[in-house]
Amino acid sequence: MQTSPVRKKPKGAPMRHAHCGLVLIPLLLGLFSVCGIHAWAADASTSDSLLDKAAEDFYTATSVSAMRAAVERALAIDRKASIARELSMYLAILEARTADLDKLFFEAIADPDFEQTRLQLALFQNPYFSFDQWDNYDRQLELVVKDHPDASVRATAANLLTHRARVSGRDLQAGDKPGLQLPLAIIGTWENDQGKGFHIPYPPESEIELGKTYLSRQISIGWRDDLTPNLTGIYDLTTYLYPTDHAVAYGAAAVRVAQEGDYELHLTSSSATKAWVDDVLIFQEEDIDGDYLEMWPIPVHLAAGVNRILIKSANRKGSWKLGVRLTLPDGKAPAAAVIVAADAPFNVSAAGASDALDSMQALARRLKRLNPESIRYAFNLICWARLSELNLKASRLAESLLAKHPNALALRYELAMALWGRGERERTSDLLNQLAEEAGEELLLFGIKRARFLGQNKMADQARDILTAIKNAHPDRRPAYLELDKIFEREGWNNERLQLLEEINRRWPGIPDLVMRHGFLLEDQNDPEGADKLFNAVLERLPYWESALQTRIKRDLKRSDLDNALALAERYAQRFPEKAYPQRLLGDVKRRQKDWSRAEAAYRNFLRLSPANPHPYRLLAKLYDKSGQKDKAIEYWQLVLERDPNDAKLANRLAYLAKPNQGPWIEDIPSLETIQAAIDSVKGLTIAPGANAVRLLDHMVVSLMPDGGTTRVVTEVDHVVNEKGRDRLTEVRTASRGRVRVLHAFVIDPQGRRIEASSIRDRVIRFRKLQVGATVAVQYRVDAPPKDFLREHFADDWWFQEPERQVVDSHFILWAAKETRFREYLQGDVQTAVSRHGAHQRRSYRAQNIAPLIPEPYAPPLDDVARRMALSSVPDWQSFVSWESALLKDVFVENSELVELARRLASGETSPSGKLDRIHAYLMSDIRYEQDYESAIMGVRPHAAPVVLARRYGDCKDKSVLFIALAKQLGIEAHFALIRTRDRGRVMRDVPMQQFDHVIVYVPAQTELKEGRFYDSTTDALDVGTLRADNQGALAFVVNPATWKYEWRDVPFQAPEHESALFNIDLKPDSVGGGQGRLRLVAEGSLGSMLRRAARNQETFAMLPQKLINTLFPGARVLRYESTQLSSVDQPAALDIEFAADRLGQLQGDELHIRFPFDPTQFRWFDLARRKLALDLGQPSRLALDVTIAPPENMQVLHVPKPLKYEDGNFSLARESGHSENGVRIKVTVMNLSNPVSPERYAEIRGPISNVLSSFNETVSFRKP
Repeated sequence: MQTSPVRKKPKGAPMRHAHCGLVLIPLLLGLFSVCGIHAWAADASTSDSLLDKAAEDFYTATSVSAMRAAVERALAIDRKASIARELSMYLAILEARTADLDKLFFEAIADPDFEQTRLQLALFQNPYFSFDQWDNYDRQLELVVKDHPDASVRATAANLLTHRARVSGRDLQAGDKPGLQLPLAIIGTWENDQGKGFHIPYPPESEIELGKTYLSRQISIGWRDDLTPNLTGIYDLTTYLYPTDHAVAYGAAAVRVAQEGDYELHLTSSSATKAWVDDVLIFQEEDIDGDYLEMWPIPVHLAAGVNRILIKSANRKGSWKLGVRLTLPDGKAPAAAVIVAADAPFNVSAAGASDALDSMQALARRLKRLNPESIRYAFNLICWARLSELNLKASRLAESLLAKHPNALALRYELAMALWGRGERERTSDLLNQLAEEAGEELLLFGIKRARFLGQNKMADQARDILTAIKNAHPDRRPAYLELDKIFEREGWNNERLQLLEEINRRWPGIPDLVMRHGFLLEDQNDPEGADKLFNAVLERLPYWESALQTRIKRDLKRSDLDNALALAERYAQRFPEKAYPQRLLGDVKRRQKDWSRAEAAYRNFLRLSPANPHPYRLLAKLYDKSGQKDKAIEYWQLVLERDPNDAKLANRLAYLAKPNQGPWIEDIPSLETIQAAIDSVKGLTIAPGANAVRLLDHMVVSLMPDGGTTRVVTEVDHVVNEKGRDRLTEVRTASRGRVRVLHAFVIDPQGRRIEASSIRDRVIRFRKLQVGATVAVQYRVDAPPKDFLREHFADDWWFQEPERQVVDSHFILWAAKETRFREYLQGDVQTAVSRHGAHQRRSYRAQNIAPLIPEPYAPPLDDVARRMALSSVPDWQSFVSWESALLKDVFVENSELVELARRLASGETSPSGKLDRIHAYLMSDIRYEQDYESAIMGVRPHAAPVVLARRYGDCKDKSVLFIALAKQLGIEAHFALIRTRDRGRVMRDVPMQQFDHVIVYVPAQTELKEGRFYDSTTDALDVGTLRADNQGALAFVVNPATWKYEWRDVPFQAPEHESALFNIDLKPDSVGGGQGRLRLVAEGSLGSMLRRAARNQETFAMLPQKLINTLFPGARVLRYESTQLSSVDQPAALDIEFAADRLGQLQGDELHIRFPFDPTQFRWFDLARRKLALDLGQPSRLALDVTIAPPENMQVLHVPKPLKYEDGNFSLARESGHSENGVRIKVTVMNLSNPVSPERYAEIRGPISNVLSSFNETVSFRKP
């Protein structure tokens, strides 16, 4: 048997009798019996020992034959033993023998001594059973509920039996489940952006008052103690709460017990969970992602009297369920336990657990009957962990076992599945490929899983071929058929899929899920009669199978069979009173019948269950609109917009039907009269020098919503000054995100005629025939959801000044709730005003008559000089760290490959600095820089270290994570450092917000490391220990991933030697001006990196020496070259060149004049006569040319340039000259110390520096005697 496709990775399986060596077992048994040696018929302890050995051999087996042999041994010892059943089931799964697995499953759960019944029941919650098998399953569950000795197993079976009774139409009852199901008061939702809500203590963690409300996201929320769980005691939070993606909710209950003592909570939770008893944290797990019933048994100690249970559930996406049951440690119901109000006072001196239970400890409680020292115990714990989606912990445990048993097939398979669940695609792919190659012909599941993986990664052709081959070779293996069906469905191959589903249902008839799948396809293929036949077949046997019911109701509505649709909808709603969707369908049927009052009642039931959800309000609005109640429809549509402000169509419709009540911020939107006044203001305006356009009105008003979403109205009026301004304004781009609605877009041409925009599409407004002298007016509205980063907070900036654009009036206005606090940053002269207006605050920022910024070469970033402002509602940088820590969760993990790499890198090196240099060199050389974002958030969330290592590529975040993980393995503390690169401008420390664009590593001072140091491993072929130019001088936000504490640190400018080039040149001219020479270039920094990268292709690198020599000595030719140091980043790059030239110098009569190979014009820093902006010289650097010129034969030195020197705190230039034993030696050194030069200082030093530079035109002269 196989689990449903929505469930993950089934476990368990039986053997196949195909190993020839097994035939000898009966003969050997008989021989041993004759000799008095009872090998297999030993006493119980011996049997147990042999069974344990068989289990160990199975789980560590490196071949299929070894696995089968272990199963056969276990069966020969005792076919009914738990181990024998367990191994048989697992082997059957691996071999995809679903028929055998079904049989083994039924045998196992019928056996009260089977140790893993609880696990198998969890795995088989949604099995592919036929109708007859379902009936058999029900009978087996009834026996388990009645007779099984384990109370937790009885409870699980009771839950499953209750669900089965519900869909099959039998009498409903809560099942014979021991213990006390706790009714929960529920409240939610709060924000869970990137999972950080799990760590935020929302109000219920400090107070529980059932009558109190709180403002969260869009609306006010309060406790709800009127909710009904399903018959198994589980609350479906996706029904009761909204929004449910990235959301936090709490459930609270209180119970009075008669006696102090030990008890047990049985927790069902589909999401990250914390649990408290009497304010003592007893359990927490952040990685839960699965709604298996009562997965978590949690021991608690309760005081006599009232005890309060509080459960926090932090959901990311999808199903969201919660429930809790109280029992005694033996699973029985606690005597005289009474439910009281959740906010009832409890005994604060209650004895709680001292430490919160770890999730693996909780799961281990499911394995009490197994030997905790055995590999079987560890293997089953992996299965439980994967079932709970604790894939990180499952993979760690699997890897620890594989360290001892590196080639074990079962362990490698479980590791592959855990890695797959963690998103480590590369390692998953490698493992699945290895497993399929080694054992895929016999263990068919390896090939099937590999095919699924390929299909998910857009390699459908390979997946299809694999599955087709398995299907043809093994026509009785259903999993291959089902996986092939998914491939066909994904590719839209409906004809092939139809044939396949017909074959599936012919081979395995009467399986409801597969019948429904076939029916859905027939419906898509316009075969309603065929689809109805299949749906009815399911409903005949299982009258309350939800997918069949829903489909039939919708189909009856579609073909206006309203009577039948009503009968089904009423039956559905009555059977599932706690669910919202049946009420919605019932309302739809009543609306179609124009039974307005009953339709309204059904929709209001939906609203009662889910009052924060916009959908019931939308249905009611539609109903009122249809029934002619226009005012009421508008009222409810406005309620929809309050809950779903990003509904663009509805917003437009409401704007047409009635002016929405959107608050006082509307009054700040510039009217058409205001826009016209701005247009008219161009008359008599003085155009500022350097302006290509004049922005007459630059206006934005923003309304901030409680959830962090915004509504903005942008108004821009621009006058075209010249052709460059015209070209810039021909296209006006609107917002890059959110819903954009253009309100006005027109041009007033120089003749005063109004011309509407010619095109508005793809967020771009285009104007035709735009002329110099025209004025462009644009106004648009943007309704945007919360950003992906720091979702509940507002963070934005506004520029009052722009390059080459004059601004007359620039105004930014923000409206927000009065209690919202903001941090602001102002640069330049900005008028500010803050005022209160009822429940709102208005913040105004304005600047007028602003000259255009004129860009200058070697100037600071515009961010540092323009007039601008920034605002953020993020309260402090620690809040930012909380968000960042959620992004960094589980990225610094290790695996065996990473541990081995760290060991190899450290081999032979004892000093921490040497180890760090090796890590740095490895990351630069072996891990390529590549951005690979699976989603928007991946732009700020790094991949886990093992993923980066497996891929051998990553971006700055990924490389830094791997650096830190490797350093940790070597006992070196390293921190995550976010920076805003220097060319992007300074970090605004006063405004906590996401303003970083790069990540590097900071290694603080520690043992044997006297000083802290930054490392950037994103550089390609840069010298070890050298930082990128744009890192230096930046401010780093350094986060310690061990403590989540932060600090600000300046990234220092490195010494000029880190960005240096030394040219050693020996020239041997002849008496007519030609000659030969040798050049040795030694480079560190960017030039060294360029040489190393060029050397990767020798064909193209061969051209580089010629280009270099020709730059220094035009017309010279390379005789030979040698790249002596270009393969390692541990040493400076070096290149040796021998060359010849017909004209090293110029012969004038008896004199030979040789130009020094240094061009002062390459330094463009001082070209401008004057500057308005500071001169930014960039990172410190050093250029040196050391030239020796041997006198030509029969010539003597006539002239040697004099020494020169200029030096200040920013720049130094020196020329040394004189005679050496080999001739004339001249050395020129240029050093930049990277201190910014103010415009005033620039005016002072430009003249002296220019004079010095012009002196470099002197030549070295020789003369014949």
